[in-house]
Amino acid sequence: MTSNAPGALVMPRPSATHQLEHNRGGLDIRDVGSGPTRVPALEAPSERRCDVLYECVLGLRNFNGNGAILA
Repeated sequence: MTSNAPGALVMPRPSATHQLEHNRGGLDIRDVGSGPTRVPALEAPSERRCDVLYECVLGLRNFNGNGAILA
């Protein structure tokens, strides 16, 4: 997937602090998202839910736990 493709949905990258803590091997950070052919099917609230789910599963949110329940 190309992160700069028009209409692509790209998830936020981990902060530098998060990368230092969880990527001690210094592995490459890649963009994660969905290509522009799938994004038109998502409404704006659905795009936000994808962002929240991604952040929760990766532990990017400031709470004690990893995971999310979407209703």
